[in-house]
Amino acid sequence: MLLAHDAGTPPVVTGGAFLSLGDRHTCEIRGGQLRCWGDGTVGQLGTGELAKRNVPTRVDAGTEFVSVAAAEESTCALRRDGTVWCTGGNGRGQLGLGDLVARSSFEKVTLPNPALTIASNHATACAALENRRAACWGDNLEGQVGLEDRAPGADQLSPQLVAGTHQWRLLATGQGHTCGLELDGSLWCWGRNDRLHLGIGAGTPVQVRTITRVGTRSDWKDVVSTQEGSCGLDTMDRLSCWGGTYANLTGQAPSGEPVSMGAASWRNFSVETFHGCGVQRDGTLWCAGRGIEGQLGLGDNQPHFALTQVGTDADWSEVQVGRFHSCARKNNGTLFCCGENVNGELGVGDFARRNVFTLVVQ
Repeated sequence: MLLAHDAGTPPVVTGGAFLSLGDRHTCEIRGGQLRCWGDGTVGQLGTGELAKRNVPTRVDAGTEFVSVAAAEESTCALRRDGTVWCTGGNGRGQLGLGDLVARSSFEKVTLPNPALTIASNHATACAALENRRAACWGDNLEGQVGLEDRAPGADQLSPQLVAGTHQWRLLATGQGHTCGLELDGSLWCWGRNDRLHLGIGAGTPVQVRTITRVGTRSDWKDVVSTQEGSCGLDTMDRLSCWGGTYANLTGQAPSGEPVSMGAASWRNFSVETFHGCGVQRDGTLWCAGRGIEGQLGLGDNQPHFALTQVGTDADWSEVQVGRFHSCARKNNGTLFCCGENVNGELGVGDFARRNVFTLVVQ
């Protein structure tokens, strides 16, 4: 996720994500402690139970968490010592534990080096490592693990080093594709490309299993990938999006290359399959895309195919989005969520949708 903010102790790793939304659940870190809520029926909350929770529930797994990555049916978290721990559904090996057995509590993933950043989406997870290599695991049908293998790729039940000698700063996993940033600010993507996911131009193959550079720019500082494409921030805090992600935010055709989303200066931006939200440097909150479930927080249940300001408050610090819900944090640490809530993923104490950002139970 992009440039998240912790209400507790700052991380020693780079790019720590202290708030992360899966398809039907939500997790956050406060002062090193991990809390999760929403759908836990396959163990993705890590509480040791297979149940839904409609209020934040502390995960009894220590107090040294510095980053969390929630996915479709699983969750992975990074501790300050560089160890990665995962829980939940494991049908494609996305827990990285060497088998296909689901877990209801976090278990340690064996990595060749300590991790600096983690990413997880759908059924694939990746970690950028201390030695600047990267390892990925889980669903590899479309080459998203980065082995540069032949199609169809076999799922990887334990972490595998990403091919090549790249020096990775961070990786971002989508559904079927992966993107990563090197230390020099260059952007690389691989995997599914039928919706121009990879940003490497129109007319390219529908699947690219070779790790491929996106354009020639070397000013990227963050990237987030989704089911249909990706968005990235550059060193001037400008936002660009591509693939079906660009189409879902703007109502236009998918773009085969990164397209500027305007002149705004962004503190962070988060996007999932059908919608995205971001906080600008002035503290205002903006959202665009699908709004049927109320996930844009604009007080209606309509799509908005242009980034639209949410209310008038200018004290937002970050926002993250899931498949059909969104959560945003204010400078004072209070958390607000909106959108689908059938599994309690908003953390407001019930199972009713909200189309405005509503205070999460503290």
